[in-house]
Amino acid sequence: LTTLADIDRLILSSLKVEGIVRIVLARMQEIVPHDLIGVAVAEGEQPGNYRLYTRCGAAGAAEGMEVRTLSIASQDGRALVRTPYRLFSPRREAGPHLLTVPREELALALLLPLVVKGELAAVICLGYRSRDSLGRELLARARDFANRVTVALTNASAEEELYQLAHYDTLTGLPNRLLLRDRLQQAIAGAARQQGAAALFFIDLDRYKYVNDSLGHLSGDALLREVARRLHQLVRAGDSVARLGGDEFILLLEDLRDLKEAVAASTRQARDILDAFQHPF
Repeated sequence: LTTLADIDRLILSSLKVEGIVRIVLARMQEIVPHDLIGVAVAEGEQPGNYRLYTRCGAAGAAEGMEVRTLSIASQDGRALVRTPYRLFSPRREAGPHLLTVPREELALALLLPLVVKGELAAVICLGYRSRDSLGRELLARARDFANRVTVALTNASAEEELYQLAHYDTLTGLPNRLLLRDRLQQAIAGAARQQGAAALFFIDLDRYKYVNDSLGHLSGDALLREVARRLHQLVRAGDSVARLGGDEFILLLEDLRDLKEAVAASTRQARDILDAFQHPF
């Protein structure tokens, strides 16, 4: 009970999914002994895509986490959503393989689905080399632990949604005014520290009102999304494109060596923007 309380405090205090996963990999051995463990977390908007975290090194170690991507078949995902757990023999039965050893080495696998808002948010997989390693009491304990982790993931998901709503434009997915201000302050501080420079573009779409008036607001929204996409394709990975609101956008170019490079980069960027907007929308 003391260990569970300690783990509860840790997972509920973590607002990042990866932090929760790291705690599960390091501490679950204390609650439910196992030979192998893997945690698959849903990734992005595409259903079936997961990021698989596995522990490398001794149980209880905080570090030593391997990460790779994998897919879970849609029928397997739907089946897991409908059941509190699944026990199967990887040697003889088909099912998601979320562990690092070949299926033939495992006598038993326990899948614990973590369902958030009716969707399969994650799966904890425990692997055993002997069928006698998991009794009824340990199974109940594993399910209880999975429920606790689900609560933590729900909290993390809510925090992430709130952050997205507060810092990103809902129409284009670009950073909004609040996040831009933060990035601009960091860019200015970085330029001052490195005696470098940054460049800022303010972009306003002429005659955008006529698009809304003649073609309707749905077409106007589609135009703004396409403008955002084109602008985003023009900047480097470390630069930012933001939407201030309406038809106003900002480009922020960072990590420029000096004023001379800033002028040259800005000139090239302006030319690229104008060229990109020559193509019909």
